[in-house]
Amino acid sequence: MTAHMVNAVSRTYAEEILSPAFGFGLDPALRNCAFSGRLRGILNGIDVAEWNPSADKLLPHTFSASDLTGKNVCRAELQKKFNLPVRHDVPLFATISRLAYQKGLDVLAGSLTRLLESGHDLQFILVGSGDPGLENWFSWLQGRFPGKFAFFKGYAPDAVSHLVEAGA
Repeated sequence: MTAHMVNAVSRTYAEEILSPAFGFGLDPALRNCAFSGRLRGILNGIDVAEWNPSADKLLPHTFSASDLTGKNVCRAELQKKFNLPVRHDVPLFATISRLAYQKGLDVLAGSLTRLLESGHDLQFILVGSGDPGLENWFSWLQGRFPGKFAFFKGYAPDAVSHLVEAGA
């Protein structure tokens, strides 16, 4: 009510939160903000200078599209950090997210479980926190598929987030 400006993660979401279905009781206040020009939607994004792998000081080795040598170093460091076998012959996937049904993490949980149960040779790293049920599911999945699935529950420090993005 007293904010000078309210920012949502996208223009579409800024419109959605004006409804009772997505406003979760705050929609009247948000409609007031929108009416007075104090509600904006800014699309998710990154600071391309800070997250540039060719100049990122948080990475163990930099790399670029024309020289991926450093990416292999980052990948190996990422696998070690998450106690996964250092392998270059399998796909390595990673996600950093708030664990919420709204973001489809329940769909990921089910799909990933089936994928790992089917014996596909891959590695997956998940970093995030949120819904306790999803946190428990991903913790269980990590125990069931060591060497293939790693779960970091919580908010990762910048150095870890940069390594996840660079190494996967």
